[in-house]
Amino acid sequence: MVNKSEAGFTLIELLLVITILAIISGAIYSSNLSALRSWDFNRNRIDLKQNARIVILNLVRDLRNANSISLDGDGFANQDSLELADGKNLVISLSNDQEVEYLLANRELSKGNRVLTATTVDKLTLSKADDNDRLIEIHLELSHNNQAKTITEQVYLRAINW
Repeated sequence: MVNKSEAGFTLIELLLVITILAIISGAIYSSNLSALRSWDFNRNRIDLKQNARIVILNLVRDLRNANSISLDGDGFANQDSLELADGKNLVISLSNDQEVEYLLANRELSKGNRVLTATTVDKLTLSKADDNDRLIEIHLELSHNNQAKTITEQVYLRAINW
């Protein structure tokens, strides 16, 4: 006979409690893992947008003050668009007699000797967007961690002399 003062949990009760705790722990872990994946996805998407914005803002600032634009020596005056391909230089001559050089190497865009973006530049195109050739459309495609971002911006060229 079992004395009531020595009463405890049976093996079945302990196994049942352990099983319930395992199920609850698994559900909490699954929920946290899902939230972490979502956070990581959104962080990568925000980084991609910020990198695109950095490139666009730099290009817009330099193009607004451009006297001339050339891609590896080929001028933009007689063309409708320029596409910056891997290994090519985009040179923008500014109104203060300085030149700004953008280089796309290994799908990484740099301005002078400074890398502009930590993401992969898939495509960068400058196109004339109006009849008087003063409005330029910048088309930029970036990708990073299986995510892609396309951004298009228009800039009015103030000082250009075709």
